[in-house]
Amino acid sequence: YGLTADESARDLLGVPPEAGKARAVKLGYLYTAEEAANDEFRLSGGLAVPLSGEHGERIGTLAVFWRHADRALADDELERFEELAATFGPALENARLYSEARRLAETDPLTNLRNRRYFSERLRRECARARRYDRALGLLLFEAERSLDDLFSAGERIQSAVRSTDIASHLGDGRFAVIMPEAGQADAERLHRRLQFALGGRVDNGDGARLHAGLVE
Repeated sequence: YGLTADESARDLLGVPPEAGKARAVKLGYLYTAEEAANDEFRLSGGLAVPLSGEHGERIGTLAVFWRHADRALADDELERFEELAATFGPALENARLYSEARRLAETDPLTNLRNRRYFSERLRRECARARRYDRALGLLLFEAERSLDDLFSAGERIQSAVRSTDIASHLGDGRFAVIMPEAGQADAERLHRRLQFALGGRVDNGDGARLHAGLVE
């Protein structure tokens, strides 16, 4: 909060590896004469304290910065900042645990793709969005003509074949679906060919397994 986009993208802390054993780290930033002259609101220093979980393990770092000129740091300021970190640490840990639990609830354990429940809810939302904004939406359903021996490996190959914006799901029993936002029938047909090669190999010489698929825009 309070940092520009460029400042947020930088590695502002530079905390040394052994800083976890320290109570806090005070930071000072050095600039060239040209940078100092052209940016009077530059960051000049900061304070970093470790974030700890409920059981005392290190889970991150909390830092505050000041601009333009260096400043002295009073003991009561450090104590208040440590109190904030003590409150924020467990809250951050709980948020991460909740996020991981939610991810697991939406993930199919056999393939590491999205599960049927997530697919149904996401398809409903994507259909509503496509209708509202008059955008294309593609859907590809497929299964192999013979069962896949390694579903986890199949999930990895499916994920490597789809676009980053596509939502690939395992519906169970070796049946898969891919929701394709901003994509039409031609895009779904191209994806079908990529998946055929990734999962079934070549079928024209009789060595591969054909994918049975249905697609709709």
